[in-house]
Amino acid sequence: LATLDVDYTDTYNMIVHFLRVFVRAVSGPTHPVIILLDDLQWADKVSLELVKDLITDAGIHSMMFIGCYREEEVPNEHPLRECFGEITMAAVPTAIINLGDLKREHVNELVSDTLHLSPRLTRPLAESLHAKSRGNPMFIRQLMLSFYEEGLLWYSARSRRWEWDIQAIRAKDIPDNAVGLILDMMKSYSTAAQRVLCVGSCLGSRFDSFSLELIISSGNGNGSGVSRILHDAVADALINKEGSETYRFSHDQIWQAAYALTPLSAREKTHLHIGRLLLSRISEDQLDSMLVTLVDQYNRGSSLIIDHEEKLTLAKLNLKAGEKALSSLSFLQASIYLLQGCVLVEATDWESNYDLCIRLFTSCSEVQFACGNNEGAVLSLTPVLDNGKCLGDKLRAYLTLVTAIGAQGNAKEAVVQGLFVLEQLGESFPTDIDEAVIAREFGKTQALLAVTTVDDILQLPGTANAEVASTMRFILRTSLIAYSTCQGGLQLLLSLRSVQKALTEGLTPEASYAFASCSAALCCLRVGDPNLALFCCKVALALLDKYNHKYSQIVLTILNASILPHNQPMQACVESFRRAYADSICVGDVEWELHSFCLMIVSYVFAPVRGRALKDVEIEIRQKMLETKLQNNSLNNIYLVYFQAILNLSEDAGADGADPTVLANGMIDVEAKMSECLEKQRPNPLRKMYFCRMWLAYLFRRYSIAAEMLELHQEVAKAAKVYSSIEVIHETFYAGLIAASLLRQNGYDKIKWRSLVEVAL
Repeated sequence: LATLDVDYTDTYNMIVHFLRVFVRAVSGPTHPVIILLDDLQWADKVSLELVKDLITDAGIHSMMFIGCYREEEVPNEHPLRECFGEITMAAVPTAIINLGDLKREHVNELVSDTLHLSPRLTRPLAESLHAKSRGNPMFIRQLMLSFYEEGLLWYSARSRRWEWDIQAIRAKDIPDNAVGLILDMMKSYSTAAQRVLCVGSCLGSRFDSFSLELIISSGNGNGSGVSRILHDAVADALINKEGSETYRFSHDQIWQAAYALTPLSAREKTHLHIGRLLLSRISEDQLDSMLVTLVDQYNRGSSLIIDHEEKLTLAKLNLKAGEKALSSLSFLQASIYLLQGCVLVEATDWESNYDLCIRLFTSCSEVQFACGNNEGAVLSLTPVLDNGKCLGDKLRAYLTLVTAIGAQGNAKEAVVQGLFVLEQLGESFPTDIDEAVIAREFGKTQALLAVTTVDDILQLPGTANAEVASTMRFILRTSLIAYSTCQGGLQLLLSLRSVQKALTEGLTPEASYAFASCSAALCCLRVGDPNLALFCCKVALALLDKYNHKYSQIVLTILNASILPHNQPMQACVESFRRAYADSICVGDVEWELHSFCLMIVSYVFAPVRGRALKDVEIEIRQKMLETKLQNNSLNNIYLVYFQAILNLSEDAGADGADPTVLANGMIDVEAKMSECLEKQRPNPLRKMYFCRMWLAYLFRRYSIAAEMLELHQEVAKAAKVYSSIEVIHETFYAGLIAASLLRQNGYDKIKWRSLVEVAL
């Protein structure tokens, strides 16, 4: 049975974090770092995201980034434009330098410097070059080379300087661009040289001589002339040699010209031919090192493949290439390979090539999810769920499905799917959950815990049963989603069941997560003896040490949001949230990075640090918002309401007579959020918004607004029965303060507000 340990996104995020830490470490005022990247117009979205993260990192102070790109190849919808916008929003100092074509006088300076002649002598030649090239530096260079090769520009031994035939140059008919000029020049080369350049361009802007000789020799039985042709091409500045066997076209326009040697109608056939030749020529030992080149060539001609067995061979190669790309966290490249592999297999292959199909579609769905394509992930895993022969083969797909559906905002559907999988794993849960059901499940758990200690639990044997680990993962994932949909009873049942499995079927690293979840549910729902919730908390923390703090970012966040505020000062919770936030970044867990950060914002509201200015708190939160991308997260950005409340205080809202309780200053559109929450019946976000306005109204002594918000808050709190103690403690406290204040005001119902004071106490 497959274990569910694959999370490519977390691994990628972890590497990005350590890269940022590395740049911070090596850069400083005395040794700044300069990063230069050319041809950004070809960069994929993932690469640009990494560039943006480095540029906007508030902890990097001594780095200059220089990026070059072609304006005409970056339309408005290009990812680079989005990257520019986010960098600008982050208030990073930027400068844009437009490198246009050379003016006539600049062309003359270039020609004068190249030919070592005075500008007065070179002016006629420069004017002709400028007229034909329109000032394009690459075009000018190639024109001068072509003039030299055609005898229109020569070095005179008699006069000991360069001379030219200006009339012939002016009369010469040339192509409209550098590519056409270079192509004409290449066509004058020998057939063998053209073939080498043609095949090299098909392999890409970079290629290696080994692959080239392998392909050329298979065509004519002799590849010995390849090295000589490459040497001549280097001398002609068409290609550059990088290392012992690697070559690169010296300019992308030269690469385009070489590629144009192959007619457009013949390119697919050429790529397919190269792919077949490579597959037939390379040995098993060489396959891994040449896999990417082989698969790229084969894929470009795959539409011409008719034989089904050949399609299956290519599908297997794409799977191998996709898994190799995943190992280096190249999600976009892996997605291309795996999608191509899925296209190549047919419906009948699920019977004859079952293992290939399962691996292809499962990996493809995971990569689609890692790339942020939730809809694509669901589409890719559907064949797995329809054709999988056993539950073990479907588990990875089911986990991706539940996570992707939840990420799409369909939390209730995700819970239904999670419960469906758990039932197949032998863990069924009732649809109607009442107090009797909760009492029965609670009784089972209480009986198991009543006769044991923390040390006894630590001594329990672990389990290598993959099914137990997978079941625990599904229980805990479904429990978390149930919390987000305010299904408190279901969340408690799931948490209790996960503890039962840990105690009866063996410990796994997920056990600490399970005990923390159970402790939180017991505390927040106020079920049973509070000491039992505290005991589960102690077990969770002890199991963290046992399993080298795996899931520490989850366990610390859960416990500090639930039971620990009852047992330690609020300032200690702030530090724990900071630790959970740091642990989340270290392991690349974006989901819990967001949760811990959001609760850190809440703790700043409820537990201000003595002597620390609100402005400093604002700066810290803004910096972390850039790191966590909180503003782009639809699930968690409701916590920005708390940040807006801090801004209302730090910016002296209401000084101009406006209502200081209105949460509107550009951070979040509260009115739109409230309408959305009402429409989608989300009581928890509404409760947060009502509380923040209630809190601000009390601080600014706007008691009528405070009374209105308190009543609205109590109304939605009845529907949102599961929420963190770190919030409910202070909501109760301030509700009592408001009620006590209203008792001293005229015109308010004394009996009603006295009752609220007593409830709060």
